[in-house]
Amino acid sequence: MSTEEQLIRVTESAKEALTSGPDDETGGTEMARIGISGRQDGEFQYDFEQIDPEDLRDTDIKVECNGVIIYVDGETQDYIRGSIIDYMQDEHGRGGFHVENPNPLWHSEVMMRIQVLMDNDINPALASHGGAVELIDVQDENAYVRMLGGCQGCSSSAATLKGGIQALITEEIPEISNVVDTTDHAEGTNPYYTG
Repeated sequence: MSTEEQLIRVTESAKEALTSGPDDETGGTEMARIGISGRQDGEFQYDFEQIDPEDLRDTDIKVECNGVIIYVDGETQDYIRGSIIDYMQDEHGRGGFHVENPNPLWHSEVMMRIQVLMDNDINPALASHGGAVELIDVQDENAYVRMLGGCQGCSSSAATLKGGIQALITEEIPEISNVVDTTDHAEGTNPYYTG
């Protein structure tokens, strides 16, 4: 675990929300972790949670922000760098954390093209079955993906991957020749397919 200054920033309202806790019994915490869990509809999806010392990981990066300690997931730090964590409330008094992130969804042009293809073509088609797919990484000619929702645990997922997702990606993006499924299908409940 390392320490870094100014990897991210925390506003006063976010600090107050983090340290006050969800109710009077908890008393809040001055430790939280943020990481990127995925990308969807042209935006980052975040895991942002208050944590206790026993929840720390060796790869977490400790950042001291405005009197609050935030641990940044080391594996996604390059896509979080420069972000500002804020806390906002709507007109009904409901609040939530917001991350203002200056980074592009991907630092690779090929990854950006795959993401656009997923957002515009692949995921809208999978949504009719309650499923989705997200890009995890690209290495050489391989695109690594994870299937979500109705696609996770579906007995037709291999056919969907090879006959649909891989066929479209390799046709539209010739730099990619293979799509690798990293999904843990044993964990999926497959709410759509009943065959």
